[in-house]
Amino acid sequence: MTILKEGIVVRRVRVAKDYGLLKLVYKQFGFWLVNVYMTPGSKAQIQKLFRAIDRFIPKEELKTLFITGDFNVDLEKSSDELDLLCNLAKELGLSIFKPDRCTRLNATLDYSIAYKSLDLQIAVNESDLSDHRVIVTTIPIRKFRRPPNLRVVNKKLAVKATESALSKSNNAKKFLDNIHQFRRRNKKQVNIILNRRQVTRKLFLALVKDQEDDTRTVLNRYWKDLIGENENLRYSVDSREAFRFLGRVFKYNQFEKRDGAIANSVQVEGRIVDEENEVNRLIMDSLRRTQLDPRFPCYSGLLPFPNLGIPSEEELEFLLNRLWPGKAITGDCISDDIFSKDKADVVKNILRDL
Repeated sequence: MTILKEGIVVRRVRVAKDYGLLKLVYKQFGFWLVNVYMTPGSKAQIQKLFRAIDRFIPKEELKTLFITGDFNVDLEKSSDELDLLCNLAKELGLSIFKPDRCTRLNATLDYSIAYKSLDLQIAVNESDLSDHRVIVTTIPIRKFRRPPNLRVVNKKLAVKATESALSKSNNAKKFLDNIHQFRRRNKKQVNIILNRRQVTRKLFLALVKDQEDDTRTVLNRYWKDLIGENENLRYSVDSREAFRFLGRVFKYNQFEKRDGAIANSVQVEGRIVDEENEVNRLIMDSLRRTQLDPRFPCYSGLLPFPNLGIPSEEELEFLLNRLWPGKAITGDCISDDIFSKDKADVVKNILRDL
C-alpha cells in the first residue's frame, strides 16, 4: 500500500519494527496507518499484530487507527483465524470493513480494520500486477482530538483551606475572603490532574496469549469464569456491582425495574391507546396536571431575585442538618467538611450573615 499526501510517500509501515516511522505518519496525517501482509495468515501472526498495537498505540488514540492490507484470512469462509481476528478487533473497539467484492478469486483476503464509527468506503479494482485485486480505501478526514486531561480540585488542599478559613473568620464575608486569598496564594496547587482510567481487557489478553487453544474455547472459558465470579458477587456485600454487571452485559435487570422505561401504550377510561402521538399527548397532559398546583401562581417572564433576610439561627441549623459531607468539591475550594456534624456550631456562627 502507498499513501500519498502533499508529496509524502509511505510504504509498508509495520507496527513493531517501524514504530518511529509510524509515529511520524501519525503526526503528519492524524491517523495511525498500519499496512499488513501476513502469510500464511496464522493465529500466531494475528496475535503478534494485536500485541504490537496494544503495546505501541495509546488506548485513547485507537479511534485514529487504520489497518489495511493482505491478512490472508478469508472473510468468506468460517475459520478459527477469522474468529480470532474478529474478536481481537472487537475488544479494541475496531471493526472489519469488507470490500464490495472478493479480492482473490472467490476469497476476500484484503480489507481494512478501523474504528467502528469510521465510514470507510472500499472499492476493488482489477490488476495485472498481482493475483490479488487492488483495494482502494477512502478514509473520511476528521479532526481527532486527544481527550483533555481531567482536572479536579485537590481535596486535601480544600480541607486545609476550609479549616484555615473557619479558624480565622467570624462571619460569612470574612470566610469567603479568606478562602479567596488562600486560592490566590495556592493557585498552582488548587487543581490536580487525574490519572486516566486504565482499562483492563482480560478477554483481549487471553486471546493474544501464545496458545493453540481454539478461539471459541477461550471465549467460552472467559465468559463462564466471568459469570461464575459474578454469581458469587451477587450474594456478597458487593451485590450492587454484580447487578450493574448484569444490566450492562445482558441489557436487562432481573428485578424488572421500570423507572425510565418508554411507554408505548396507555389506558384511558378502560380503552388502550397505542398510537404514538396520542400516547405522547396523553402523557404530557398528565404531567402538566401533576406538576401544576392551583394553590401556587404561574409566572411568566423574568422575576427579580428575591431580597432574602438574614437567616435566623433556627433556619441555619435546619439548613445544615439537611446537608451531608461526601459531596464533590467544586472550584471554590470549600471542602464538604463544613457539613460535618462536629463543625455545625462553628459554621452556623460564621454563616449567620449569609
